[in-house]
Amino acid sequence: MTTQLECSNLGFSYGKQPVIKEVNLCFGKGEFIGLIGPNGAGKSTLLNLLMGMITPSEGHVALAGQPLKHYKQRDIARHISLVPQDVSINYAFSVREIVAMGRNPHLGPFQSESNRDRQLINLAMEKTDLLQMADRRVNQLSGGERQRVFIARAIAQEAPILLMDEPTASLDICHQLEVLNLVKTLTEENHLAIAAIHDLELASRFCDQLILIAEGKVITQGTPAEVLTKQNLYQYFSIEAEVEPYGHGEQSVRVTALRSCHHHSSTNLNRND
Repeated sequence: MTTQLECSNLGFSYGKQPVIKEVNLCFGKGEFIGLIGPNGAGKSTLLNLLMGMITPSEGHVALAGQPLKHYKQRDIARHISLVPQDVSINYAFSVREIVAMGRNPHLGPFQSESNRDRQLINLAMEKTDLLQMADRRVNQLSGGERQRVFIARAIAQEAPILLMDEPTASLDICHQLEVLNLVKTLTEENHLAIAAIHDLELASRFCDQLILIAEGKVITQGTPAEVLTKQNLYQYFSIEAEVEPYGHGEQSVRVTALRSCHHHSSTNLNRND
């Protein structure tokens, strides 16, 4: 596996409060990686560090073998696109205008779109089922529709690495499956996708590897079957659950939550501090 993106001894603090601690990870092309963990675990912060939107307190992120801090933001944008969790927009841009912004890292100042740019913008809207609403105003769309617009923008950006923060959070089940199938197809075309996902069932079904993060640290990583164990679900998600194999392979599991067990979990978590 050729490493595309990696982080070494990565740490980040808000003031004196550490949010990410000693994270070491490496990612290669053609992978769909799911970041899972309880709320406040540090998943969004890790994505922002990988994108270069915030500067690590310690350690570093490397893109294609070079420290991320050596890249200009525009060059990072040619390699990495981020679909944020908050896709609200206060301005009356059209769907097409937002998707077209994905071409900005490839255009010079005042350079207008070429035919190829327009083809890529249309293709991105086609892949995300947005062509019929290309002229609609983004601030009039539902949260789920806006999510698809931002994914289309990332596709138009042609960056080989796609970072996503809760890409399915505001979608109905039909569009959740569409979006994750779309991301899966991109990884089969040699993209690297890293997504913070709160729905463990969907994470297990679509991701090749899962990384469990709790209290800013990587607890474990591996296939969904290796990570989504009864013990991990009990200790880090405060649920008692049934875990059974899912689908044809041995990698995916179906998680059925039976009951919450918050009062147990806090003692377990504290013991691990």
